[in-house]
Amino acid sequence: MWIPGIEVILGNEIYNIGDSAVFILTGPVGSGKTIYCKEFFNGSLKRGGYGIFVSSILSERQFKRHFLDEYESYHGKYKFINPYATELLRDTESEINNHEEKNHDHRNSFSNEKNTGIQNIGPNTNNDLQERTNSSLRYLLREIKNTIDQAYGIFPDLKEIKSKTDYNRIYVVLDSITHLLVLYRHEDVIKFVNDLAYILKDKEVTAIFTLTTPPTIDEASMKLLNSVVEGMIETKIEEPKKESEPRSRKIRMVGISGISLPGRWVDFEFDDNKNISFKMPSTNVCALCKKSIHENPLFYNELVFHKDHYDIYLKLVGAFGENRIVDAGASSINYGHFFFVDIVGLSNPTLSVRKQIEKIDILNNIISSSNSFKSVSEKKVLPTGDGMAIGYMRDLEAPLKLSHEVHNELKKYNKKIEGSEESKIGIRIGLASGSVFIVNDVNNNQNIWGPGIILARRVMDLADSGDVYIENNLAESLITLDDHYKNMVKFKGNFAIKHGTVLKIYSAVV
Repeated sequence: MWIPGIEVILGNEIYNIGDSAVFILTGPVGSGKTIYCKEFFNGSLKRGGYGIFVSSILSERQFKRHFLDEYESYHGKYKFINPYATELLRDTESEINNHEEKNHDHRNSFSNEKNTGIQNIGPNTNNDLQERTNSSLRYLLREIKNTIDQAYGIFPDLKEIKSKTDYNRIYVVLDSITHLLVLYRHEDVIKFVNDLAYILKDKEVTAIFTLTTPPTIDEASMKLLNSVVEGMIETKIEEPKKESEPRSRKIRMVGISGISLPGRWVDFEFDDNKNISFKMPSTNVCALCKKSIHENPLFYNELVFHKDHYDIYLKLVGAFGENRIVDAGASSINYGHFFFVDIVGLSNPTLSVRKQIEKIDILNNIISSSNSFKSVSEKKVLPTGDGMAIGYMRDLEAPLKLSHEVHNELKKYNKKIEGSEESKIGIRIGLASGSVFIVNDVNNNQNIWGPGIILARRVMDLADSGDVYIENNLAESLITLDDHYKNMVKFKGNFAIKHGTVLKIYSAVV
């Protein structure tokens, strides 16, 4: 179900909302109700849905100009209905068809009045208004229902609900109940809204009906309206504390049956193109980094995330499973400096398994006996099969120092090797800085994973045998730290990696 800003307004309660629902959107004039409906309607079309927009004050030309962002590309996927214009058209056709009959009746009526001396002031005004109202609203109800049935017939995939985030549905906007109350009798409008809500629920349609506050109907009628929809969305305008500040618009969702809602007001604003953005309350905290979220968040299994951390969390879940990710508060996120190494050519099918194991053991022994490895206590080691990743949580220089030591020891080892070239060991190394998160492995031992390690791996993948590549942030930190590194670390170039990201890479002389 697509509702603009619902993930911000509801937070974790979004997972308790059904696949379709009918809402009444209330608020004073100028609070953004119509623009919210535009966002709702265009968003549904962009997500592959079918839209029905009902308005008694817009012409279809005005609707296309002001409410559809790309109406030509939406051809056949929406229907605009103006009940008042439709009624006028039907009345005109009826008058043309019955013109002669009406004239004949009028002449007979006038003749009878003249002969009897009794003036006929016309039909009962109340009965005529009631019949006119009932006929018009019944026709509108029938037209909406027929349009929904036709849409399901033309686009059968609209009935398929694949997931909670499947937006390929039918959406209806009634803008507004207030206008209908001006045109028709109040009690008939209430009945119409009740009947329409029932039809939409039966057809599994998501809809928004707007109502300007304060309403022109009595309290009992308002309660009746509230009872026929799933929930209420309220908007309001808040005056600034200082004259120099602009007015703010706020929105909240209340009164969804069976769900306890936070009921908090969320700020929203719109740009010159009437695109809405919602300001995230600072009460939401990212489940991964434990920091407040001030943007539109993303959710996964009742957890809330920054957009960047959402993708990272899904990768962690894929690698370790949901039950093995540690939720240890803010301490679960760390910033470190990473050494990522693998053995070049280890996957060569001509290389025996025994020879592969031998090379891995030799590299492991060289690394574990290096001073840069032994002397630093705050580090994490992540075996990778053909190499390893080592994270230093405090020592900025340690990854490069370790690279230098390992290369020197391998040069000595390879020089001593007699026989074929396949016995020699070639390595490539990538160094990077970044964030990592504490996770549990299959044995419930704590380990690390995250963007810092992933970046070091990406940098290593750019290198050839004998290379030590360093990503920009770590390289510049080293150069700034000590003049010694200005001669040791040199700019290599810009390299494109996965997803089109371009990295500024340095090479280390070892």
